[in-house]
Amino acid sequence: MYYEFPVDGLGWIEQLFPIKAAVVVGAGNGSEPWYRVLNKYDDVPMLFIDAEVSRLQHLERTVGSAENRVFMQATVAPVAGKARFFNVANSSESALIEPKRLKGLWPNIQLRFESEVEAITVASLMKEHCNGTNWLVVDCLPGIELMSESESELEQLDVVILRVVLDERVPSLTELSRVKVGQLMNDKGFMCVGCSAERHPGLGHGVYVRDYSRYASRLEKRIETLVDEKERLHAEFRALAPNLQALEKTVLEQKEAVDVLFQMNEKIANAQSGRIDAVAMEQPDVRSVVGGYTHLEMKLISLAMQLGSELSKMRTLILDSNRAQTETLLQQLESYMGIQYFLKEGRFLPDMHVWPVSPDIALWVMELVAHNDYDLILEFGSGTSTALMAETRQVAMEKGLLKRASVQVAFEHLERYHDKTARILEQLGVRNQVQLELVPLQPYRASTGNEYQYYSCLEKLSELKKQFATNDLKILMLVDGPPGGTGKHARYPALPVVLNEFSGAGIDLVLDDYRRTDEKEIAELWQSDLDKLGLEYELIYRKMEKGACLFKIRNHTN
Repeated sequence: MYYEFPVDGLGWIEQLFPIKAAVVVGAGNGSEPWYRVLNKYDDVPMLFIDAEVSRLQHLERTVGSAENRVFMQATVAPVAGKARFFNVANSSESALIEPKRLKGLWPNIQLRFESEVEAITVASLMKEHCNGTNWLVVDCLPGIELMSESESELEQLDVVILRVVLDERVPSLTELSRVKVGQLMNDKGFMCVGCSAERHPGLGHGVYVRDYSRYASRLEKRIETLVDEKERLHAEFRALAPNLQALEKTVLEQKEAVDVLFQMNEKIANAQSGRIDAVAMEQPDVRSVVGGYTHLEMKLISLAMQLGSELSKMRTLILDSNRAQTETLLQQLESYMGIQYFLKEGRFLPDMHVWPVSPDIALWVMELVAHNDYDLILEFGSGTSTALMAETRQVAMEKGLLKRASVQVAFEHLERYHDKTARILEQLGVRNQVQLELVPLQPYRASTGNEYQYYSCLEKLSELKKQFATNDLKILMLVDGPPGGTGKHARYPALPVVLNEFSGAGIDLVLDDYRRTDEKEIAELWQSDLDKLGLEYELIYRKMEKGACLFKIRNHTN
């Protein structure tokens, strides 16, 4: 059994060991308990390191940026150089430790991808970026192993907080257990004042402070050793004193000789300079040539500056011209394809270039629709994609690719886009296959307490739930609205509102515009929500014009 250390207990530790400088490895998003103490210090150096840029950006907004606060994207390892980094579906466990070692804690953990990265050490971070650090937090596994090269830096630390394994029954993580880490830290001169569990009871954080009673004993021994060394050096100095006096006399004599040589060299240089000036005065051609070279040099400098300015203007003109030509080419290609499609099918293709959905993500969504028997298709934000999904369903049914029809619902809050989508559906002859809902934005309060402006879709979702009379469904969600200008994390409510009505469904959720920071942060919030609910999921990223990602959320049957 371990001593449960209350988070508020960091307050009295901070009173005993005020923060002079702090380093946080695996910095997180700012909600971790130690930030309650760190945020009280605005005038001390702090370094925050995380492997994920999006987490650092979120952290900087949470704790605030200051001149003495540095946010660094880096991977920290026991030894500097190449390291293997494992990115897993549970983002809080993405680190250097292989996922199979974590199976005892997270049975369903899944590796998304593995990469080779350039890593740095805790010691180099403290030495180069945050000298004088006395508080160190390592909120990742394997925390204790990251301090293997930090012996000299440990001497300056007062407080260390390490992520540890509290469940002693996981054999693959014995070296990271609370007991083992406590023994290693004790050997380094620290004492454990307690541990606190995370949301997962098998993981937690150990808090270690400098054991100054043992430290004082070590210092006394070092002082005794230094005194003995001092006496030895004094004895050697006394023995060498006579030789030192003779050396000092020799050095003084050599210095006087060097000074004489310098004076002679200066006289020779002055004499040569005088001769050159005399020749220049006697030969007007020499003065003319020298003046001509000076004038030519100034002219060349002026011409170089003008050339640089002209090249910059030319580069801008070329880029603008290429952009315009590319835009024209795309429009011509779309028009040509539209002509061919009309002559073959008797209908016009919808515009794919200037309206929100890009052709690459449209094709991806069409593939999902054609190869999956979805019961329900939900779209937040309507447009070209609405019509393409409807026609894909119709063609796939005709060709026998799908076994059953699905219900397609699209939510739109702007009347002009609602009407434009309706016209495209009419042109393609699939208007009766889509429930196109014009719904205004209204306040939505999430379980976190944050408020968003989101589609007033709850009543319609409730109707759909009654229509299917079961949660055991297969659902496709395309989240492409509302616009980012609506507010920060404007698209976040999409998943919570659907999960609230269809908690047992298997869901494929496509998020558009994933290149934007806001969308990446929304995806992280969804991951956190899914982890809290204990739902199994996979996150797939697709490199497209505007970026896109797919959440595959599994229910208990799929």
